[in-house]
Amino acid sequence: MQVVFVDIVSYSQRQPHAQVSVIRAFMDSLREALKATAQQYIDDTSKKNLLLMNDLAVLPAGDGAAIGFPFEGFHDIHLSFACHLFRIVDRINRDSHCESFREHNWCNCHDAFLLRCGISEGKMILYKDLNDNYNIAGEAINMASRVMGLAGPGQVFFTQDGYKELEDWVPGVDQKFRKYTDVVIKHNLRINVYQYTAKGQKGLDVSAKADLGLSEVVGHTQDRAMTPEVSSGIKQSPILRKPFGNKKDAGTSTSDTRTPNRVIREMRGRMVTIPAGTFTMGDEQTGRSLVKIPQPFLIDKYPMTQGIYEQVMNTNPSHFKGADRPVENVSWADAIAFCNALSRLSGLEPVYDILGKEVSIDLGKNGYRLPTEAE
Repeated sequence: MQVVFVDIVSYSQRQPHAQVSVIRAFMDSLREALKATAQQYIDDTSKKNLLLMNDLAVLPAGDGAAIGFPFEGFHDIHLSFACHLFRIVDRINRDSHCESFREHNWCNCHDAFLLRCGISEGKMILYKDLNDNYNIAGEAINMASRVMGLAGPGQVFFTQDGYKELEDWVPGVDQKFRKYTDVVIKHNLRINVYQYTAKGQKGLDVSAKADLGLSEVVGHTQDRAMTPEVSSGIKQSPILRKPFGNKKDAGTSTSDTRTPNRVIREMRGRMVTIPAGTFTMGDEQTGRSLVKIPQPFLIDKYPMTQGIYEQVMNTNPSHFKGADRPVENVSWADAIAFCNALSRLSGLEPVYDILGKEVSIDLGKNGYRLPTEAE
């Protein structure tokens, strides 16, 4: 069975009334995309006495849904559905004409929304639940959810099994994918992940996901050349932040092989060393405490600039644009993803292990991170 898992981006940031509106628009979009897919394959399904709309397994999942395609011989039907869905969502977003949504990828004034998508393939258990509705369970749906968690807004990610089926049965499809090698997912599993990058698909973001590390266009040379530098072993801490989203900015590309060395040199030149030692933190109202900094570390002496940020992440979310101005319109989650991307560009070990909304921190790694309150 082929499984498509889709999730609404920034759903929890909306107010309840807006969440209800967005869910309704999302469900309408699902139905419209399924109807478009059924129409596209009507000749083939009719020959096999299949009714696509009746034989699917559709599982609403709060702010998303999983769709199972149990059809033998239709090797790209799930991808066609995903493309229909992203096209429909793109139309909804354009019709909203919402400046707030365009700036932040979410709003409380319209039912516009962005999706991220994970696709897998494998054996599944199909059963009826207590409400007499079809349900599915198995590793394929779990893995579709995992790779979806790696995707940014408007992106479609495949597991290796999902990609392999397309590669085996759909000639030339491998030219439309980008491969990320040894990506860490839940339980510290390392897998290969494939991003669908077909050009001309409305609503689809085909830019590289920088925080996943090295990538390559399947069957081609590397998509992003990264030149590692020797680490000093001292913790390196940029001060500001990055976004999870991968909005594509015109004229900027992570495939620029000159970018890594330039960014690394600029960052190293901005760092200052803070020695180990102790100091008293706090005041009479909050209380005073003796804080020990056990080892020296490097820290950026400036706020993170938009110029560096855009070279690393291929996007600039800031409202007050300027290469030498600080990055704004970002969150803590945005910041740690930027740190990981910068670490990989520098040949250092990423400090943050990010899986969806779950984050773990390994201070034993030598990559970039955010400073602690004491630091």
